[in-house]
Amino acid sequence: MPIRLGFGIIARAEPTTSRSPVVLLADSTSSATVIGWIIGFIIWILIIAWSAAIARRKGRSPFIWGLLAFFFSIITLIVIALMPSRRSV
Repeated sequence: MPIRLGFGIIARAEPTTSRSPVVLLADSTSSATVIGWIIGFIIWILIIAWSAAIARRKGRSPFIWGLLAFFFSIITLIVIALMPSRRSV
């Protein structure tokens, strides 16, 4: 079906039945993408739990540090791991 673009330029819109490899790689519903999201979600939850456990062990509030890890996962884990303990030895 011809499409008039202006100034006498005509383009032809042809229906495509096959998808290009680039589109297939960027498809957000592919099984590899879903598995990647699930693995990422599990790692995120583990980082939150690990941050809260380290905070509890160091005598700090696990709720606050877990909440911080919810928003700033890796950064919070590094910070709480490097902080000194409040408990006396």
